[in-house]
Amino acid sequence: MESLRHRVSLIVASLELFRSLSTYDLKLPKVEKVEAIVVVLIVVVVAAALVVVLIVVVVVVVVVVVVVVVVVVVVVVKEEKEQQQEQEEVLV
Repeated sequence: MESLRHRVSLIVASLELFRSLSTYDLKLPKVEKVEAIVVVLIVVVVAAALVVVLIVVVVVVVVVVVVVVVVVVVVVVKEEKEQQQEQEEVLV
């Protein structure tokens, strides 16, 4: 019977402790709020930098592809003109 009373008193004490902790107002110090804001700003800046790097890479790839296509077209057109001139010379 004594152990039952002891257990009940332990349960009541733990419930009281839980109630007092749950009603305790946890206020973060200003330093931690500033640190949290700094961490969020760092994450946002890093994400923005990664987006900028991705955009630059895509632009560079597009420019390289366009330059290669233009060079190939110019070379093909030049060869076709030379072949036409050779055919005209043969006909004349």
